[in-house]
Amino acid sequence: MPALLRKVTITRFRCIASLEWSPTEGLNVLVGPPDSGKSTILSAIALLLAPSVVSPRTEFDYRNRDVAQGFCIEALIGGIDPDIFAAERRVLPFFGLTSDGTLIGLPEPPAEPVLRVRVSGNADLEAEHEILAPTGDPIAFGIGLRKRLGLVQFSDDSSSARALRISPNSVLGKQFNPADLRGSVQEALASLANELPLSADTKGRIKAIQTSFEQDGLPSDVELGLASPQGADLLSLVDLVRGNDLKTAIPLALSGSGTRSLISLSLLTRGLVADAIVLFQEPERGLDPYRQRIAAKKPDTLRQRRQLFVTTHSPTMLQALAEGTVWRIDRGGSASFLKGEAVRNLMKADPEALFAPLPLICEGPTECGLSDVLLPHLLGQSLESLGIHVVNGGGNEVALRLAEALSNAGMTVAVLVDNEDDRGGLRERVATKAPMFSWPDVKNIEEYVSKYVPLTSLPRVLDASKTEQPYRFTQLRDALPDTKPKTELTWQALSSAHEENVFRVILYNVMSKNSWFKRRDSGAALASALIEVGLPGPIVEQLKPFIARLKK
Repeated sequence: MPALLRKVTITRFRCIASLEWSPTEGLNVLVGPPDSGKSTILSAIALLLAPSVVSPRTEFDYRNRDVAQGFCIEALIGGIDPDIFAAERRVLPFFGLTSDGTLIGLPEPPAEPVLRVRVSGNADLEAEHEILAPTGDPIAFGIGLRKRLGLVQFSDDSSSARALRISPNSVLGKQFNPADLRGSVQEALASLANELPLSADTKGRIKAIQTSFEQDGLPSDVELGLASPQGADLLSLVDLVRGNDLKTAIPLALSGSGTRSLISLSLLTRGLVADAIVLFQEPERGLDPYRQRIAAKKPDTLRQRRQLFVTTHSPTMLQALAEGTVWRIDRGGSASFLKGEAVRNLMKADPEALFAPLPLICEGPTECGLSDVLLPHLLGQSLESLGIHVVNGGGNEVALRLAEALSNAGMTVAVLVDNEDDRGGLRERVATKAPMFSWPDVKNIEEYVSKYVPLTSLPRVLDASKTEQPYRFTQLRDALPDTKPKTELTWQALSSAHEENVFRVILYNVMSKNSWFKRRDSGAALASALIEVGLPGPIVEQLKPFIARLKK
């Protein structure tokens, strides 16, 4: 059974002031707006479990570059195979972790035995790895034990290239028997050393060196031979190469970044790396959408066998990974578990919403189109520049339930819905958690138009509908009481057939019944027309508080 991170606590590391997080077994997908700390979380885990000597830190690893305050990364590691400790010549101090997440001093059943480990950055820019004990006295968390915990990391182009080099800790190296390969390399080197083809010029230079050494009383029985680089493992001389001829083949590690990502994922799905905790940042890097869908299937096959952490900025990847455990990381340093049917449906229908700093949940396509055009006009800048992403909520109640689910998960959202009934307190609950706008004295935008837009401006506004004018006029004439069938199909004739207040009520009913604006492009065209004729005063005043909250 592989080791598992049961809990991760990060304090004052890079952009994270404080974070406490309990990841799940299997696949953990981290999403969120840019610079929210997703990569920092994976970098923190990588530093804590680093299977090699850790180089000195830089001031940028410390929150606000405050080196004096230091940083601390701590984890509870459970699910540990006893074989991992076979080489340890000491008794390791275990805590007990109860089912409700409480840490106790003794690992007595039914509590799970866990190691409490940490890495601290001090004022000298040094990283100190320790295992904490219930007695309070820490002991060293050495490289040997960290290696056996089996971290595999893919964070950038250089790390994916290293993963495809054969070394004891690389994903490619884990596919082979290191001792067997090392013996083969030694044999090959010994054979080549006796057969190294040298030019006459090179042989002459060697002879000159031998003579010089002999005159200086130095060993003169020297020759050119093959040797592994100083401080490097013999396995570093071996690569998996591609090509029709070994003489012209190139290492897989020199493939394009997208191909390296796919190769790494393919190797990870093999059972030979089952003992690894895997960190994979942006597996979509270098991949076009169809290859992203191929790549996304790979982590999903891993989630039953190990603990895998994936960050992504790709809607295509998130759609494919929606069945994993998805965490939204926000800039405030919180990790929220995104769960529930409404959220799963959003991941599949509009995954981009989960990357945006502020998803705006709209009731339907009309409200989406209206927001696309009207809100930038009132905000004075584009929605993209404010990090606002417009989401089609799929209906009044569905939109409110989605907004509630996202708010309950710790996300910041905004809501724009029609002024319908309270849905059993649902509307009121959402309004306490998120900026929400509903038309205060009408049901929806159609009623707003019919009530407030001047009669002289209504023809231009109604032209925004995708229902062609003759059909609109016919529908309106047929709905007006006591209107003769031969009444001229002109705005002047129809609007003057009844008192204005009666005509406006009938106009609203006709618009709603015949869905004049029930499309996103119609909603956008309606907003453009309202801006063109001049927004009625009430619409601007009523939207002001909502606009102010969006700007925050």
